[in-house]
Amino acid sequence: MVTISPERKIIDLKHPGMERQEAREAETAREAASYMPEVILEWQAYEYEHSVKSPKWFLWGSVAVAALVIIGALTRNYFFILFIVVAAFVVYLYAKRPPKEIYCAITSRGVQVGRRMFEFENLNSFWIFYEVGGIKHLSLESKKALLPRFSVPLGDADPVTLRRTLIKFVNEVEHEESLADIFARMAGF
Repeated sequence: MVTISPERKIIDLKHPGMERQEAREAETAREAASYMPEVILEWQAYEYEHSVKSPKWFLWGSVAVAALVIIGALTRNYFFILFIVVAAFVVYLYAKRPPKEIYCAITSRGVQVGRRMFEFENLNSFWIFYEVGGIKHLSLESKKALLPRFSVPLGDADPVTLRRTLIKFVNEVEHEESLADIFARMAGF
């Protein structure tokens, strides 16, 4: 007995592998969904605390750059002059650019910051720097040599809830704030 399906199946003779490709794509999507880690805690934060720079800030920066360029010229160190000019340009662009809002999450696999995932197995410890009205960020120490310690902004995340969540996965060890972070905060970044 022959049954006729109400839906016609059209076979594309010009592209015979298309049906198999669609099946592979659907299977890949199902596999990717199964690898997605469970989100335990999530928050939005700006990548850095932005403060509007006054004209006086730019004036003092220009004076510092001019002094360093003069020192480079007196010592005939032209690579130093080039470095100072490029660094000053980068700092100027950074000072003018508003921060981007990034997605941060604690998942069953690790800490996600934007599109990057820092897996728990690659982390040594964490520490939360929190002062009311002041600094508010999560410091993570990695096992990797190229990125030993990095900072994640907390934004509107509750530091107590964050600590309770992270302590289940990573050791809590007090970190010292880096000199770069201290200088950046003093300079208004």
